[in-house]
Amino acid sequence: MYKYYHDLNYSMQKKTDMIIKIVEEIKSIALTNIFLILILCISLLVIMYNCFATYSGFLSSFLFYK
Repeated sequence: MYKYYHDLNYSMQKKTDMIIKIVEEIKSIALTNIFLILILCISLLVIMYNCFATYSGFLSSFLFYK
């Protein structure tokens, strides 16, 4: 009887260890994804700002030098 409980405890311990490893892996993947999305958003904002600045500069020069 003791061996059965010992084996059960061991298998439960292995399962919990596996679940903990999977959760840690998911956390690290989610963290890197959030970091990449943040970098992407910042770069998109910079690109949009640059495009807007050049476009507005072009518009103002076109309007004022007519």
